[in-house]
Amino acid sequence: MRNVGWNDTKTDYPTDKCIHQLFEEQVEKTPNAIAVVFEEQKLTYSELNCKANQLAHYLQKLGVVPETLVGICVERSVEMVVGLLAILKAGGAYVAIDATDKSQNLQSISVILTLNHLKSEIPDSNAQILCIDTEWELIAKQNTDNPNTPTTATNLAYILNQTLVEHQSVAQRLQWLQETLKITERDILLHKTSLTQDVALLEIGLPLITGGSVVIAANNEPTELQKLIAQHKVTIVHLYPSELPTWLNTNNEAVSLKSWRSLLTSGEALSTEIADKFIQSYPVSLHNFYSIPEAGGEVTHWQWLEEPPRENVPVGNPNRLSVYVLDKHQDPVPTGVPGEIYIGGSSLARGYLHQEQKRAQQFIEHPELGKLFQTGDIGRYHNQGYVEIIKAKQRQTWIQGKRIELAEIETALLSVAGVEQAYVLANQTFLIAYIVVAGVWTPEQLDSQIQQQLPSYMMPGAYIPVSSLPLTHEGKVDEVALAHFPVSDHETERKIAQKRLRDSHVYISPLGEHSHEEESRVPKMALGQ
Repeated sequence: MRNVGWNDTKTDYPTDKCIHQLFEEQVEKTPNAIAVVFEEQKLTYSELNCKANQLAHYLQKLGVVPETLVGICVERSVEMVVGLLAILKAGGAYVAIDATDKSQNLQSISVILTLNHLKSEIPDSNAQILCIDTEWELIAKQNTDNPNTPTTATNLAYILNQTLVEHQSVAQRLQWLQETLKITERDILLHKTSLTQDVALLEIGLPLITGGSVVIAANNEPTELQKLIAQHKVTIVHLYPSELPTWLNTNNEAVSLKSWRSLLTSGEALSTEIADKFIQSYPVSLHNFYSIPEAGGEVTHWQWLEEPPRENVPVGNPNRLSVYVLDKHQDPVPTGVPGEIYIGGSSLARGYLHQEQKRAQQFIEHPELGKLFQTGDIGRYHNQGYVEIIKAKQRQTWIQGKRIELAEIETALLSVAGVEQAYVLANQTFLIAYIVVAGVWTPEQLDSQIQQQLPSYMMPGAYIPVSSLPLTHEGKVDEVALAHFPVSDHETERKIAQKRLRDSHVYISPLGEHSHEEESRVPKMALGQ
């Protein structure tokens, strides 16, 4: 039972606070401090609060009350921050919409906030569409006082990947991060992550409850981000582990990054070798987290003080939630023994939208440990009390904080006429689909067929045609044999690859796996026989 004892360090945080209430408390403390910066625009805490209040009152007139789902489809901008706060202040729960993701089901959403030029790109929905730019003249006539809403900490705050996350979970998360990272009103955080990922709420919410500032990036090119860090004296940046090699190759010596004090990483396995190279190139304090959407974000924390004797950097110690390593009978295993990771605590997610069966499978009631979330990750406790993630369960992987069931991609491929067999693997940079297909086909044709069923981050990065799937003596697919299929040099395929590179910035890092060579970005292509 030793790994149960490691959770005695858990700190209790207030459970009665909503996210927007924490922001409103900060507005009272620092009304004239700069809250948000985007290009030439700046808003103080007071100005941001007034604009968010006006939009919140307008949303309430449209029928938004606690538990109402409000979509937001807005580019990174000041309007995006105003929209997020307004949804929460009105009592609603925000749902980030990716206009390029044709698989999203928006039928449960009542209102969608967007900008006029994005309106036509939103997938079909019965929701009211509110273009906050063209309708701002009407919105600006609303009251600037904080709305009086009956929202409580147990109400829904947002939905991410169909996961229902309550205010109490997010509020505890942000307060824990504030304490762990020692965030003050002098800190400036960079926002560069899509709203469809839970890191975005860290980047935006953390400075806004502490009196700091959030600087919004227009694009994610490392050289441009480094200029932004230097220009605005950014102190804290989050990067996914798969982004670090690119930053190592683009250290812009023409700008000063002396203000940058902390690098946060999560969502993928972090190579010790890459991490060591990074902190040699950038004099920052490195903090690695284990982040789970069903736990409302970060669960454990590891600060790099010296190089750990491991291939991958540990994810650290539990704090606001409990982390258990259990065997197949759901009994705790001894320290050092691998088992499946379970998360427990009061701020677990509520469940999944319209997926009661999945909720019952993933969220269990343990006879001794209470409500637990079954992560599907294999890990162990070190004798010093920190957690190591060894790998994801078979046929699962992570892409920038999003768990991928490879079988779901295979099911989508098998629904395409002519595809007789399909098997998907993940390497260090992208997903590969091995297919047995009849007739002539192109990657674009397959893409168009499956993009209605899969979000963009689950689209294969390459298709490899095979005459049949090789099998082991036990009758299972031989993954080692599949990995030996060669890459074609066909010029058409290279053009397809270049287009995919322009269209996507998503990389993949299978849990527990790591290449010691720096990986180049490998976009979508057809790989021939």
